[in-house]
Amino acid sequence: MNLSQCRPAISTCVIGIGNLRRGDDGAGIVVIRRLMARPIPNTRFVEAGDDCLALIDVWQGADFVILVDAVCSGVEPGTIYRINPRSQTLPAVFSPTSTHCFSLAETIELARILDRLPPRLLVFGIEGEDFGLGQTMSTRINLAVDEVTREIADEVAPAQTTLTLPPGWHDRTDVRCWV
Repeated sequence: MNLSQCRPAISTCVIGIGNLRRGDDGAGIVVIRRLMARPIPNTRFVEAGDDCLALIDVWQGADFVILVDAVCSGVEPGTIYRINPRSQTLPAVFSPTSTHCFSLAETIELARILDRLPPRLLVFGIEGEDFGLGQTMSTRINLAVDEVTREIADEVAPAQTTLTLPPGWHDRTDVRCWV
């Protein structure tokens, strides 16, 4: 067996959704980039852009998936939503004003119908303020991004276990292969 035949041993997948060119819409991507600077084993970080429908394939094989996206519901900018879609549907704020072709709420409901939801799923929504093309992320949203980054790091870190590999196994970041 060679490395190209190995499947990554991933227990957690954290996915940021959004567009960095649309101001606060890039909040999910910024969370991912900040988390990537931390040593979190057995975790894959994905910048998903704005193709929510592709998420169903992206999270395939992960035991725990965390999604981060900006939302626009009219509440105070920087408000953080934390939702478990396995036990409840996403509120309407995750659907009608999406800048994505297929909204996050629609994607999760489709995955539910197709029986392709991951075993554990958590969604963080950050209330945005300015989604204008060419804008930078707002100060209040930047503070919320810091908070969500901390919450996700705390959520994932305790779930990590120390794995003792049997003789002949080699640990290469997130890929485990028998050689």
